Amino acid sequence: MQEPRYKRKSPQYVSAIQFLEGMEDGYSCYEIFTNKWIGWFDKDGLIPKTNRTPYIYNSHGDVEEHRYGDYIVTYEDKSKKWICKELFERDYELIED
Repeated sequence: MQEPRYKRKSPQYVSAIQFLEGMEDGYSCYEIFTNKWIGWFDKDGLIPKTNRTPYIYNSHGDVEEHRYGDYIVTYEDKSKKWICKELFERDYELIED
């Protein structure tokens, strides 16, 4: 039987911005009492009075729902990932310039 091998994960530098109000492309809307999905509505158009979740279009043109305060992390290879605020603040440290 082969012995397990372990590798140390090297530190990786990333750039990150926090997703704030005003950065959304629109809202995914849900009925207030039933939370039944109604549809997507662009922020520049008419939006019904409902429960709303902000969304953005990703690089493939698909809709992604996120919470305000989450982080958009860009890695050295230019790939992007969304990380919730709690995990980001726990796992990443700020590097001063």
